[in-house]
Amino acid sequence: MQPAQPLDPRTRAHAWLLGLLILGAVAMPLARGVDYDSFPWSSYPMFARGRADATGTLGHVVAASPDGRRFRPVPPPLIGSDEVLQAQATVSAAIRQGRAPELCRRVAARLAPLPAWSDFAWIEVSSDRYDALRYFTEPRDTRPLSRDHHARCRIHRS
Repeated sequence: MQPAQPLDPRTRAHAWLLGLLILGAVAMPLARGVDYDSFPWSSYPMFARGRADATGTLGHVVAASPDGRRFRPVPPPLIGSDEVLQAQATVSAAIRQGRAPELCRRVAARLAPLPAWSDFAWIEVSSDRYDALRYFTEPRDTRPLSRDHHARCRIHRS
């Protein structure tokens, strides 16, 4: 085995230059302001500062018992999609466009023939506002801060 030949000075200079360019590209976001965000250089501003508001609003559909004491979230397929986010988008769009009563009736019709839902008499479409930090740090306190009811309809069974 022969000893390795020393690198040509030009090859060595190219390697150093390339290394410095890569290091500069990685460090470049540090030279920008915290709010700067652009492809391909980003300071990831969503992680660079605290959130002003830790609340979030979630539109959802629940089934309610005849006396209104028990509630059960309606799963995405009964709302209209097997995909959780698509079902959420369906609920949000219905609320935003004033079509919550129509969604309520459609979900009630889908639930009516299902034996697993026979203990429930009502469908409710509502928006609940949560404190996200409290929701995830206080496991016993998952109550919403506020609730807006958009529609309530009876589950009609034959």
